[in-house]
Amino acid sequence: MVEHTFVRRWNGAPIDLLERLRLSLETAGFRLTTPSYWALHGERGSAVAMSKRSLPLAVDAAVVQAPDGAVTGHVRLTDRMPVPLASNAVERGFRDRFAEIEREVDVALGYIQPVTPAAVVPTGEPSGATMQPASAPASEATASRRGLDKAGAALERLTSKTQEKASAAIGRGSGEPWQKVQSVTFWCPPDQAIADAERIQVYAAVAAMVRSQPDSLPENLTGELTAFVEGLRTVLNSAAEADMRAVRYDLEAPQRPIVDFLEQQAAMREQLPVRTLHRCRDCGQQKVSNPDYKRLKERNRKMQALTGAVGLTLRGGSASPFVLVGALFRLKKLDPDYVCGRCQGMDCEESIATFCPNCGSLRPEAVLRRCSECDHDLRSDIAPGEVWHSVGSL
Repeated sequence: MVEHTFVRRWNGAPIDLLERLRLSLETAGFRLTTPSYWALHGERGSAVAMSKRSLPLAVDAAVVQAPDGAVTGHVRLTDRMPVPLASNAVERGFRDRFAEIEREVDVALGYIQPVTPAAVVPTGEPSGATMQPASAPASEATASRRGLDKAGAALERLTSKTQEKASAAIGRGSGEPWQKVQSVTFWCPPDQAIADAERIQVYAAVAAMVRSQPDSLPENLTGELTAFVEGLRTVLNSAAEADMRAVRYDLEAPQRPIVDFLEQQAAMREQLPVRTLHRCRDCGQQKVSNPDYKRLKERNRKMQALTGAVGLTLRGGSASPFVLVGALFRLKKLDPDYVCGRCQGMDCEESIATFCPNCGSLRPEAVLRRCSECDHDLRSDIAPGEVWHSVGSL
């Protein structure tokens, strides 16, 4: 229903721009995930709790480096309303919040200075400091709050079928420009290593985890890994512009161990269980969830609601529209995705975790080496494989 996009140029390293975007969006209350190495996705607020001014927002941010070296940050803010509500007050409430978030991002990037009480001049000409935008008139603010309250109440009366149709019409989703690339050949004379698109995604996920935990590797190795991924991303973007399905990435000899490291981590991650570790932002309590179980539970919940509706309508000999609508309403999920079992907070930081196959202890670190509980070497569990192949033998 409501969307706002803006682009900012950056005179510095792409990784610095991404970290500043991450910090500013987390400060704005977004629960962020990393769909790819140079992209962020986040959500905040609840459509059901809009009466509490908890606006349901979503953000997609990405850092793009052009072939000429120019670095830009792209931010897209949208509402997460399950259905569009034709209300000027509701739309104005979202756009006011979008403007505030854009300002917070600009402050984090250094485009403008944060406003302090001393920077506001009551009369006369404005000083050199950036002024706060004028607030909306009281009547408009009251209308906005009332509109949001009505929207929150209305959402509780809408059916799941309408929600799904509207969500599809609004269309959320973004992808990397190089999704069509099917394989990458890492060329380090006289050998080469070939990775398919799925493997490259795993490499990017490992690198993103390392970036989220800076102490997982020495600073110099983290910098080398970041430079490697930046170069890979540039090659993939160039391949996408040329509509190429396969691309070659030329490496120097010192970069060869990076491919070995990423392949080793990817092999371990593939054979170990995947869990999501939630850490409550309010009290620090940790919770582990299984993404596969979550998807299965959601599917079973929808199937149970639908099959129950079919049984009710068929026993009467005719399909009751009211019963069908009631069944579709039961499909609608009103509970939040995360609730802390200790303080009932609904904001958390998410990361990927696994378990030690020897002692079963939780392993939340980004780089898997040895288990700190039983000293089991997780690297010894993967079967040795050929990563590099001599071109002459292929």
